[in-house]
Amino acid sequence: MGQHNNNNKIASVVTLFIVLVTSLYHHLSYADPVSVMHARINATIPGMPVTGVYFDLRNDSDTVLSLTSVTSKVSNHIEIHEHVMTNGLMKMQEVSEGINIASRDTVHFEPGGYHLMVMNLQKPIKEGEFVELTLHFSDGTSQLIRAKGSKPGQSHPKHSHSGH
Repeated sequence: MGQHNNNNKIASVVTLFIVLVTSLYHHLSYADPVSVMHARINATIPGMPVTGVYFDLRNDSDTVLSLTSVTSKVSNHIEIHEHVMTNGLMKMQEVSEGINIASRDTVHFEPGGYHLMVMNLQKPIKEGEFVELTLHFSDGTSQLIRAKGSKPGQSHPKHSHSGH
């Protein structure tokens, strides 16, 4: 009887191991192609119909991806923007063709660079609240992100590598 119990325990451990490995493989195989860090949206005051969204977008895949559009319940009109120098003046313009993100590279969406312009806001954005946005990519995938309402001009802390 003792040998039978040991066989059952071994069989249980092997089965558990197989389930764990299969689950881990499934999780790793279907991981999101991108990582989003430090997502924030500028808080607004009542009546302010436009705000900006900033974050770091990392392409964790082995191919180039393009961020082609963004949607959200807080607005029916979100554009991907960049700042460009034109005739000595810095101006904002829509990037209608999308933004390419090289394999294993990070694109920073920040004031003065790439950013999202959320227009026709359905309601004011409060400091500390989270807003969900869906990023849509050229390969047909999409990813839901949560941006935290922050004071305009407030940036996320950058990691310093000066001591390394």
